[in-house]
Amino acid sequence: MSPVSLLRLLLPLLFCNMTFSEQRRVTIDLTRRSIESPIEYTVANTFVLGNIGSSHSIELSNSLDRIYTGSIAIGTPPTQYFDVVFDTGSADLWIYSSYHTCVTAQSCTQDWNRNECGGDDVCCFFDDVMSDYDHALSSTYERLSNTHEWGITYGKGSATGYLSRDSVTIGGLTAQGQIFAEAVQWSNVLISCYEPMSGILGFAMRAASEDGSNTIIETLHQQNAVSTKLFSVVLSDEDDASKLIIGEPDSAYFKNEIVWGNVIQ
Repeated sequence: MSPVSLLRLLLPLLFCNMTFSEQRRVTIDLTRRSIESPIEYTVANTFVLGNIGSSHSIELSNSLDRIYTGSIAIGTPPTQYFDVVFDTGSADLWIYSSYHTCVTAQSCTQDWNRNECGGDDVCCFFDDVMSDYDHALSSTYERLSNTHEWGITYGKGSATGYLSRDSVTIGGLTAQGQIFAEAVQWSNVLISCYEPMSGILGFAMRAASEDGSNTIIETLHQQNAVSTKLFSVVLSDEDDASKLIIGEPDSAYFKNEIVWGNVIQ
């Protein structure tokens, strides 16, 4: 068979394959779901820290399928607890400070617009959904610098304050001398009466940190609390099934071998 005859034979097949491939492509319109009921509920998910030879876990609270928070403790003794958002898009740990400059109200739902709280230039603190860190109650607290200010801006909202150093306990593991920020002012868009939180704990790489300090994962690794600076996420719509694992990935949640690639930028 000549090349020309072969080409005439293959061209219809190629076009047939293209048509078949195009027919297999399906486009689905996505509709954004609006949450109308402002009722908070809790799902007992799990946050797991992979320790050397063991694991530690804490429960995560699911607020309206929008944010997950878990409890950490700061200070010595570790009696000050805070529900924080675990964020993979930032690398800073910050907590509302007891020495903030915002207007304090007792109830988020009732006092939002009282005493000018909620204005464009007045931040709010609500006792019923937020907790603040008092460094005077910790024997291991250290202020890094009286002149060094800290600030972070998210896609929605921002916070400012100063850097401190103290012990941070999470899931039974303690990062000694962890650098974090005490927020004294913040955007009110970070506050929701139905999504309570007292700060954000970032799990991104150190390069993303606003102050360039070690993340809590790096501190735990340097202090031999965890064997590797890795974390992995297991997500499930079943109760007691979602996990964030710090340390070696758990082979119970993946098949075959993990393919590693260098991060070049």
